[in-house]
Amino acid sequence: MRRLLINIPRRETGFFSKWVLFMRILGMSKEIIRNLWNIFRKLIKYYPESGYRKDSEMMIFHINNVTLKDKTIAAQQTQIETLQQEVKSRGMRLLHCKKRLKRLNKG
Repeated sequence: MRRLLINIPRRETGFFSKWVLFMRILGMSKEIIRNLWNIFRKLIKYYPESGYRKDSEMMIFHINNVTLKDKTIAAQQTQIETLQQEVKSRGMRLLHCKKRLKRLNKG
């Protein structure tokens, strides 16, 4: 795949065919997404009058949004895990307090 990205053709149709190829790949890795972003950016930079410019701009917009959402989800997942640990810890403390109260009431 890296070979495909190194030999980017000069014609804009070459860029478009690369979009189609990459968009069909399931489970895109971060590297593939980064490479796609670079392809779209190069098309905009080197072919500003291209009919594919608007599509490239939209794809960059979507890739940026997905990346931002992924970061947000990861942060939220970390927060959820932290809160779950806190709930578990408080539950254990509550259980300990109940046992202690039970012992105090017996004695």
